[in-house]
Amino acid sequence: MLSSEAQNRIKQLNPWMIHPEKAEELVSHFFPKEYVTRDIEQTPLQKDRAMLVIGPRQSGKSTLVWYILREFTPDIFFLNMEDPLLRAEVVSPFDFVEHMRGNYPFIKAIFIDEIQHMEEAGLFVKGLVDARVGILYLGYGAILPSP
Repeated sequence: MLSSEAQNRIKQLNPWMIHPEKAEELVSHFFPKEYVTRDIEQTPLQKDRAMLVIGPRQSGKSTLVWYILREFTPDIFFLNMEDPLLRAEVVSPFDFVEHMRGNYPFIKAIFIDEIQHMEEAGLFVKGLVDARVGILYLGYGAILPSP
């Protein structure tokens, strides 16, 4: 079970879940004023499937994912695993799925940014997919070193 501190952090990262009427405005700050489309945007999204977006630092991975997910606003669940509190608390995919089902049954897409900071990130994502909760798992962002 997630602590009240972790649950509050999740609400801070996802203010559109508290104020869905302001969702477009709240999510819009993740978009640059100018956006360059990418070939991956033609990739069909599937429920209970994970998509890993990798690339060098500052190449637009997160922006790409937000752009793809814009149609799911406000039903997006966002985590940034650079946050030490979330890294410490979000460790079991089974507990996370239970938390999602109990508190956010309306969620249609999960975006976990900076997942490379999680221990056992691959097993965590596999656990989410294996749970088959009918959610799109997208944007498990990882950084590759520049050549």
